[in-house]
Amino acid sequence: MMSISELNLSVRSYNLLRRNGILEVEVLMTMTNDEVFALGKGRQATGEVFEAVKLLRKVGAERFNEHWDILKGTI
Repeated sequence: MMSISELNLSVRSYNLLRRNGILEVEVLMTMTNDEVFALGKGRQATGEVFEAVKLLRKVGAERFNEHWDILKGTI
């Protein structure tokens, strides 16, 4: 199992997931859109987590970081 700490998420998004007891990527990938949006009130962190879940579903956990970095413009 892959830990959420292995994803290149912002500190806010990481803390949002941790506060909600989501520590593994596999759990995150199985969440519905409604469950993701119910995680917190912070629009920025919740929006980033939603985008991360969409990308995880599309490319998988193994290839997430390379695609995430490109998406976020950090490369």
